[in-house]
Amino acid sequence: MKVLGATTPHYVRCIKPNDEKLPFTFEPKRAIQQLRACGVLETVRISTAGYPSRWLYDDFGRRYRVLYPDGKALWRNNPKKFAEKACNRHIQVGILFDFIVCLVFTSNRSIHII
Repeated sequence: MKVLGATTPHYVRCIKPNDEKLPFTFEPKRAIQQLRACGVLETVRISTAGYPSRWLYDDFGRRYRVLYPDGKALWRNNPKKFAEKACNRHIQVGILFDFIVCLVFTSNRSIHII
């Protein structure tokens, strides 16, 4: 158990090429459905967009709360809004941000606020 506890698990997702389990038969629509269902396409989109840093809003607030000192209550009540205000208040040329559901993504390429 100590060995297992000290390891970092990696998961492999298997995509079935067809529902009938026939050899040499590939159904592209079915493969895409499976990739969407397990979040692979969204992960690839985010990675290819070039966002090297990914932060949960709460973690972002803990680390960068000095960017918006008046926003302590906002950080507790609405971490996403806090992150948006802190970034918009102190955005620098070349450092760009994207806000998606519960994460803050930073990039050197483009601004996308979702």
